[in-house]
Amino acid sequence: MGIRNLTKASISTGVKRTSTWDGIASNNNGMDLIAQQVYTSNGSGQIEFANIPQTYTHLYMLTKFRDLDASNTDIAFTNVIFNSNTSINRQTTVTFGSNTSATTSMVYQNACYGAAIQRGNGPSGCFATSIHHIPFYTVSSREKHFHWEMGVTSASSWGFLGFGVIHNAVTDAISNIKIDQGNNGWAAGSMVQLYGVK
Repeated sequence: MGIRNLTKASISTGVKRTSTWDGIASNNNGMDLIAQQVYTSNGSGQIEFANIPQTYTHLYMLTKFRDLDASNTDIAFTNVIFNSNTSINRQTTVTFGSNTSATTSMVYQNACYGAAIQRGNGPSGCFATSIHHIPFYTVSSREKHFHWEMGVTSASSWGFLGFGVIHNAVTDAISNIKIDQGNNGWAAGSMVQLYGVK
């Protein structure tokens, strides 16, 4: 059957719904929205996901962030905290670049940086967007880590960032995630969604 002869009925017949990540129904191969935080007005404080279900294999976090710091135009990092533990040995590896500079890599010791935030004095309406992948978050034989990528249009013209974070020697299943951005607040329109993947 040629592509030009495909119909809605034939497509529906040939695709198994349980093989799609639609998040509508919980199924063996699906991705479900566990929780979300959406700021319809300016906010402050940490974002916390508590009592995370242990019935998935992976977690994904989708973020869109901007803060209220009107004195800065660049970007800032968030801190991601697993199980409220801030005393563990942490390391963040950063690879970044822009449309005006070459790709650079840096390693930050004793830091657990997550996706960046567009600062409040950046271009109007601009948010930093990212996706985080936290693999095998329930497996007690694995050290916990996550990696992510993001994009932002800031006053300094930064493009895409790739991060890898390792929580050394921590094997406990992840049941709590906190996202902290310091004391600069969350601008209206900021949001984060937590998904579980079977």
